[in-house]
Amino acid sequence: MADSRRGGCCGSCFSLISLAISITLSYWLFKTPSKPSCSIHAFYVPALNHTSNSATATNTTIYFDLKLENRNQLKGVYYDPITLTIYYVPNVTSVPIASYTVPEFYQGLRKTTHRRELADTRGADFRTVSNGSVVAFRVDLATKLRFKTWWWKTGRKNLAVRALVEVNDRGEKAEKKGIKLKSGAPELERHHFRVRLLVALGVFFFVFI
Repeated sequence: MADSRRGGCCGSCFSLISLAISITLSYWLFKTPSKPSCSIHAFYVPALNHTSNSATATNTTIYFDLKLENRNQLKGVYYDPITLTIYYVPNVTSVPIASYTVPEFYQGLRKTTHRRELADTRGADFRTVSNGSVVAFRVDLATKLRFKTWWWKTGRKNLAVRALVEVNDRGEKAEKKGIKLKSGAPELERHHFRVRLLVALGVFFFVFI
């Protein structure tokens, strides 16, 4: 009798452990991956640097430091070519003044990548920035992502985010901290995750119970 009770207890414990493992795996496999965090950590427009020599006034480049952070613990990210488009805010409804394409690459789980590049401007007519004032640029980022979990890759998902970057009379980003690029589209990720988790749990109970 004691052995049978002990065996039944062990069987129940094993079932509970199996259930816990299955729920955990379902959580990580069916959880909608978080899209990378994108931010601007440096932005320099030499033509707006009125504290330097006159040579900077003819410099047509914009220097930027783009930070890409994969916050997923079990998923790597494949980036398609990343297109950065820069608008001078007074002319934001017209053509962009600069664009740059970051080549495609893979980013491992919980990794951070910086892309420090120069973009050439075209047709920009920057107004004078007086002491203490700022002008603004809009930075748009667009690409497609694929997430990798072990041997499995997802289909491509769109990533489109933007931010306003204010520049002072030294031609530098006025905000000392990084400026996060954000999406204006509504987030449906939590809803998708709940649906997928319910499906996974339904499959588990159908197969094992």
